[in-house]
Amino acid sequence: MKKKTKIFLFSGIIAMILVGGGTFYYANMYHVEWENCERFSWVFKDSAWSNIDKDLCLGNVGKNDVHKGYVYKRKYYVEIWEFFNLHDANLSDVPFNTDIVLDKVEIQRGEIIQKDVFPCPQITVKFRPYFNKMNINFNVGSKIIKTLNAPKYKGFYGNTSRITLTNEKDENEVIFDFHQEDTTIFLAVKNFSRFYLIIVNSKEKFDDSILNIFNLE
Repeated sequence: MKKKTKIFLFSGIIAMILVGGGTFYYANMYHVEWENCERFSWVFKDSAWSNIDKDLCLGNVGKNDVHKGYVYKRKYYVEIWEFFNLHDANLSDVPFNTDIVLDKVEIQRGEIIQKDVFPCPQITVKFRPYFNKMNINFNVGSKIIKTLNAPKYKGFYGNTSRITLTNEKDENEVIFDFHQEDTTIFLAVKNFSRFYLIIVNSKEKFDDSILNIFNLE
């Protein structure tokens, strides 16, 4: 009888651990969003929105942020990533740090929300990333072809192998691993009282004129 009781108690403890672990992961991981393509339609100009493939709008919804991918004219891959708790942030307080050694940076407790979506970067995210302040760091060896600055955005056009987003404690919250041979545009935007990133990649050559498809005035 005692042996059966011990087995029952042990099984109960294991079940509690599994349920608790499952609850933690469910609460902290992103949830895939297959629909709601219009979520970030306001980021695009009307003329550009008509050329967005509405069947290829895959999103990742977190507690503090939403990441959404779009395909424009079947060759440009546009990612929009909004961070809710940075809506009061000023672009002047979001530094772009270059020539930082990032090759060995890792995130121990997190998930990959984008992988094998060429030419988009692989994205590794800490469970429930949170920013009071965001720092954008570029790996050593990055080639900035052009710095992009305007009242409502700042960023770069060029090539890089890795970008990290760190918080006010310089803790790594997000890692982007790029295909360095491909050109990318990476913007931090403060517009419509919201803070978000725009990332553009393509299988073909392009330049910063692609910014004309966005509402950035």
